[in-house]
Amino acid sequence: PNGSQKNDCSVVGGENHFILGGSGSGIRFLGMRFESAFRTAVIAGGDVDGDVTFDDCGWEGNGGDASLIISEPLGGQGMTVNVIGCSFDRNANIDSIIQNIRGTLILRRTIFSNNTAKYGTVSVSNGGSISFANTCFVGNGGSSGIGPSGTVVIDGNSILALNDRNYGEENTVDSSCRDIFFSSSGECEVFSGTECIETSTVMPNTIETLSPTYAPLEPSTPFPSSNPTAKPSRQKNTATDVFAGGTGDSIADICSIEYY
Repeated sequence: PNGSQKNDCSVVGGENHFILGGSGSGIRFLGMRFESAFRTAVIAGGDVDGDVTFDDCGWEGNGGDASLIISEPLGGQGMTVNVIGCSFDRNANIDSIIQNIRGTLILRRTIFSNNTAKYGTVSVSNGGSISFANTCFVGNGGSSGIGPSGTVVIDGNSILALNDRNYGEENTVDSSCRDIFFSSSGECEVFSGTECIETSTVMPNTIETLSPTYAPLEPSTPFPSSNPTAKPSRQKNTATDVFAGGTGDSIADICSIEYY
């Protein structure tokens, strides 16, 4: 395999597919697909010194709290997560598709389509940061039942570092703000893109580093469960053993891990 989604490298089923922790940096997932996890497919639980990149990856048909959670379990500032040229399709999550709690989220050339979640397709809280460009939100929806929301929801302690040429269409939310909703002030910021640019042709992969100034932290959200209990069918190590704080690791050649 060469790290392309065309190689059909996938993890299917189970509670969690990967749980990252510690200060691991330079971690990369290339061309992986995360499908049908029933709790949280990927938990990025590293600390502020850690970073991970998902390049040409896909999340599809996942349930649970979120498809991707960024949250340092001890309540500290979380790791940096780069999502480059990826897709999130037909996930049905309780909270958000991506839930960023105290971390740094960078989205580039990524598409969210036909997902459902109560608190926005992407949510940023407790002093987190989001920077996103050339990213599309199409046909996503959900209702919290407790007040207004948006496609991207950012709380009062968190930072919108960049909103550039993002696009939204036919998203359903609990307010008139279909784009970026600031939950504390009730303000709305629109996506500036006029069309959904093809993710594979926009720009070369460039990983950025942000150093936002964080506001005081709010109480942390409980961290999801630890290790999956199921055994993979075609991989000796369990998924959560692959990255436990290493540096410069890559996962371009793990294919078709299935949980029962």
